[in-house]
Amino acid sequence: MKSPFDLTGNGPTYIIGLRQDIKFRSNVGIVNFSAQGQSWTVFSQATGKSIVLGVPPYSVIQTNVPDGSADNFGFVQLSITTTAPLGWTAYGTTNDNTTGDGWVSRAKRSLQ
Repeated sequence: MKSPFDLTGNGPTYIIGLRQDIKFRSNVGIVNFSAQGQSWTVFSQATGKSIVLGVPPYSVIQTNVPDGSADNFGFVQLSITTTAPLGWTAYGTTNDNTTGDGWVSRAKRSLQ
C-alpha cells in the first residue's frame, strides 16, 4: 500500500477511469494533510473545463466534476496542479445513476 503522502509537492498528477454522462456522475476529492489551507486546480484533459478547490488545513473537500468534463464517449481524465508544498492526496469517484454502483480512482503521480 502506498503512503497517503506520496503526492507531496506539485508534480504532474492525474485521475483516470471516471465517467460522466446521462448514466454516470463523478466527483473529485482532495485531502490536505498540511497545517495550512491550500488550493488545487482540477482540469479536464478532454475539454479544458476546470475548477479551483481551496481545502482548509487537515481537511477533505469532495465536489462534483464540472459539467462537460467528459470526452465524446463519457470518459473523464483529470489533471491536478497545486503549489502546496506539503502532503496531500486526491481521488475521483463515479456512480452509476441507475444501480447506485460506484468506484474510486486514486490520483497518481506521473513518472516523468
